[in-house]
Amino acid sequence: MVTDSRQFGDVVSFDIVSRNSTSLRPFASFVGFNNYGETVLLGMALMYDATGESFQWLLETFMRAMSGGAPRTFFSRQDAVVAKAISFVMPETRHAICTWHLKQAAKKKLSHLINGNCNYMKEFKACINDYEEEIEFFASWEAMISKYNLHGNVWLQEVFEEKEKWARPYMKQTFSAGMKNTQLNERLHSDVLDYLRSDVDINFLLKHLQKVINDIRYRELEVEFSLRLKLPGFKIRAPILRQASEAYTDMIFQLFQEEYEEFQSAYIVNRDESGPCREYIVAIIEKEKRYKVFGNPSEQSVSCSCRKFETLGFLCSHALKILDTMDIKYLPDTYLLKRWTKHGRCLTAPHVEGRKKEQWTILAAQEQREQRRKVIKGCVLQKKKKVQPEEPATQYTVWDAPTQPGNVLLQGIDLSQPFPMGQMNYEENQEYGQFAFRSFCEKENVHLTVLPEH
Repeated sequence: MVTDSRQFGDVVSFDIVSRNSTSLRPFASFVGFNNYGETVLLGMALMYDATGESFQWLLETFMRAMSGGAPRTFFSRQDAVVAKAISFVMPETRHAICTWHLKQAAKKKLSHLINGNCNYMKEFKACINDYEEEIEFFASWEAMISKYNLHGNVWLQEVFEEKEKWARPYMKQTFSAGMKNTQLNERLHSDVLDYLRSDVDINFLLKHLQKVINDIRYRELEVEFSLRLKLPGFKIRAPILRQASEAYTDMIFQLFQEEYEEFQSAYIVNRDESGPCREYIVAIIEKEKRYKVFGNPSEQSVSCSCRKFETLGFLCSHALKILDTMDIKYLPDTYLLKRWTKHGRCLTAPHVEGRKKEQWTILAAQEQREQRRKVIKGCVLQKKKKVQPEEPATQYTVWDAPTQPGNVLLQGIDLSQPFPMGQMNYEENQEYGQFAFRSFCEKENVHLTVLPEH
């Protein structure tokens, strides 16, 4: 997970299941996705409670386990307690609110409008998705509030105060890699829900979590292998598309190719080429929206007001139009974001501050190559049964969390199949918690090492 965090931890989705349930253990997860669009599991935790101190502990522990590197963007539900912990632990990280949960909350909070024959939800969704400019957003929000007489609604006031975390005019300034919600967490939670019951032995939960992690890893390798055998489908033969097909994964190449197709319908409405940094107004045929694009041929740079590159990580049709106008026929390296390339997964182990190199007893590169070799062998032979690579003994590091009694933190340092870190709190005492983990480790041939804090 440390390796995954360094490569694909720029955008993280966080969610917790069963916060209001007494029959399920409160389970939290940190999730992202890789260069192929597949789920990447960055961390998991069992929470004792949902207080601000617990969330602060969890985020600090997550940061520590991930070598101290904070994500650029952090998605979560609308929650004042979580938001406060994020701002305290990750002050430089942009906090974004899951828009799907925001829409679900709107249906519950204003159910009297949903049941009536009105377009409230349609207008609320439009405020989230449709308006790119701040002036348009303000006008539409105020019109909706006035139309349905919602000036005194406290929840809507709180939502509007956090508009920078969900409204499009503000979110287009934020790198999201295409993430808009916490649906990746929901999928993971559905896989482990049956094992979160309080009457299920903790050992069964841990074994099932390991299986879930293995399945995620296996799916990732299957997708990567199948796409490497697949030739890109060119709709237009062009040097920039050939370059993109060689660099990007198939998912991003298809999205980029759609932008290139739209670029064929782009035209320049107005231009100012008097200075070194040129200014253009670009539009698309049969579309009313116009975009301001700046281009510098000497620096081979381009910037569009739609902010697609800054948000998603690949150039838009408007920027491609200006690159072509400046006679730049290949993508400058600046616009080939490494996280979207076929070689986005680096096989070198990250340097972890405060930990000695000799403590890394597993070489990530060798294990990943061996795992890939076995998966490829299984795909070539077309085995009906899923290949289960033989796993070496895994080493874990255990720290005792000082903030609350009973907290046990597990952080895996097997970089190819890492185990989740987490805050393991429950009604029993700390000795029982450690016994449960040691019991699990003995059965699974796992070595435990207790390390002092540095």
